[in-house]
Amino acid sequence: MGQLGGGTTDDRWEARAVSGEESFASLAVGASHACAVEEEDGRLFCWGQDRTDFGRGGDPVQASEPLPAAPGLTFTSIAVGDGHTCGVADTGTTWCWGTNMFGTLGSGRSNPQPVATPVRVVRRSDLP
Repeated sequence: MGQLGGGTTDDRWEARAVSGEESFASLAVGASHACAVEEEDGRLFCWGQDRTDFGRGGDPVQASEPLPAAPGLTFTSIAVGDGHTCGVADTGTTWCWGTNMFGTLGSGRSNPQPVATPVRVVRRSDLP
């Protein structure tokens, strides 16, 4: 599915650098995709298979090299699950996108419909 980020979908049994010129500060790996926070400016890059276009609002994508993800946000940390991605932005807010099975996006809704753009995670203080 391309989640190794080496520009191919081939299986690899040895360590290999992720394609691209970016230098990553942190990396998160899920069942079908991976994401990394760019060291210099906090931009997010993702690769592998994603049903929600890596938070870019488009159709499902399969990428064997890092693609810019969640445009307009910069992150300090990121987590990847089975079909969803969440990250803490440099503003301290938390954002998620992907499948919302069992309410995994933290948006206050448990609708299993995929969410293709980042939604802010509801804080406890936001609840009635």
